[in-house]
Amino acid sequence: DKIERMMKARKIYIAICVALMTLVSCHKEELFYGPRNVQIRAYMQQHVQQTRAYEPLDTAYEAFTAGAIVEMGDKHTHTTLTWDGTALQSNMQLEEGSYWLYAYMPWNENATLYRQQLSIPGINGLGNQDLLVAKAEQVVVDNTDAQVNVSIYMDHLMAKVTPRFYLDEKYAEIRSIEIVKVEMLLPQASTYTAHVAYLPTSGTYSVSWSEQWGKTDAAIVFDASSAPQLLPTTKAKAVAMGGGYVCPSQQTGDLSLAVTYNVYDTKGELTRANARAENSIIRLGNTLEAGKNYNLYIKVVPSYLYVLSDNDMESSFVILN
Repeated sequence: DKIERMMKARKIYIAICVALMTLVSCHKEELFYGPRNVQIRAYMQQHVQQTRAYEPLDTAYEAFTAGAIVEMGDKHTHTTLTWDGTALQSNMQLEEGSYWLYAYMPWNENATLYRQQLSIPGINGLGNQDLLVAKAEQVVVDNTDAQVNVSIYMDHLMAKVTPRFYLDEKYAEIRSIEIVKVEMLLPQASTYTAHVAYLPTSGTYSVSWSEQWGKTDAAIVFDASSAPQLLPTTKAKAVAMGGGYVCPSQQTGDLSLAVTYNVYDTKGELTRANARAENSIIRLGNTLEAGKNYNLYIKVVPSYLYVLSDNDMESSFVILN
């Protein structure tokens, strides 16, 4: 019996030692494969969405900073993404596992993610910046990865309004108009928070907007002070003068343009410099659609800017859809 008890004790001792060695081994393995520096490189697709024409990033942007929130379970990491000429990239401390990537641009330090809903505050109802978000993308990090590539599809959340100007043919016989600056005005514009609710398993999302305190009523959508643009005389050659971005739920009934311009006579002599006129334009509707570009073809007529007697006459733009 004594020998048998000693054998049992020996077996228990060996089992305990094996268990302890296993725990130590697991602990060392966890430390070895724990969080480490991983470079995330997000490649944006050539066509980011179906609604608005898109230029490849290498020609559309010289440099910019976007944002991303990486999620695994209850853990969230908010980081900046910078454009390096080829991809959006960021170095992050990640461990092995499967993550969801929520990307947006431009960067907003107050953006948050809670239960697959990305909230981006402080968006101007009328402004010079677009807002894009990515469909939720899955990122898988192995225990040996130093770099992970992910392909993302960005989508526009703002509506774009592009004014395109051309000059009345009869007026062009006596004067030329050179556009220096175009400002878009929307007195009732506010600031908003965009709420992007994701369904990660399907990669789809829905968007809602909530109004914040604060007002923003003007945006300079075109400024060519160093190289003003002469206007053509046909609609087909109408010159695009920048573009403003409008929150889709923003009311646009009072949308107007303020134009700074130069006037030349038939000999090419400057007769008026940096004159300014403000006109209301037609309504685009109570609700604009996200991702769409609304072209405003604006015919500049004599009564709007200038007449031979040099008396200014107030009139509105002639908008041709």
